[in-house]
Amino acid sequence: MCCQVIEFLDNHDAELNTITELAKDDCRNDNSWCRCELFAYDYDKFMQNFCNQLRIKSFASVDALVKNNNWINLIEFKNSDCRNKDTRSKTKRKLADTIHFFEKCILNDFVISQSNLKYRFILVFNPGDESTEFNNGYESLNREINILGGLDSPSKERLRGIVDYCNTLRLCHDIKILTVDEFLTSINEYVPC
Repeated sequence: MCCQVIEFLDNHDAELNTITELAKDDCRNDNSWCRCELFAYDYDKFMQNFCNQLRIKSFASVDALVKNNNWINLIEFKNSDCRNKDTRSKTKRKLADTIHFFEKCILNDFVISQSNLKYRFILVFNPGDESTEFNNGYESLNREINILGGLDSPSKERLRGIVDYCNTLRLCHDIKILTVDEFLTSINEYVPC
């Protein structure tokens, strides 16, 4: 692993928090949609502390950073189905700003791609109940068409633009778009115990 990354994270243990707290939805006052007591770094705090030192307004950033094996996992939690186009656009911007900030401001121009480390972006979202009585038939038909076409669920297909953005700009080595259930089921792949 890269010495700069290890040194930085070792010096910031105070910014560790549980996944439950990092996924907290302040707008909905909901702290239960993604419950897990494993720890990750509060990336928003890194950004906020840096901006406070410069006496400027904090930038948007992903919610969590975790190093696991040779991966730097950047995790964004969305307690929504991400239907809103603005939400998807802001998520792309958050990721690009996060990586730029991490390499240029935190690691002083050390470029992760020149090391044995790799970036993985993980968007954890809450699809909720995608079918309501009014559009249940439409949602079922949409799901069936996607299955026949070998596509992901409609909620994941809606987020494909984020994957395309990351791949085109080569922001990450891996991108995961996971429902909250998928994330919690496979969390040991991303967050060390």
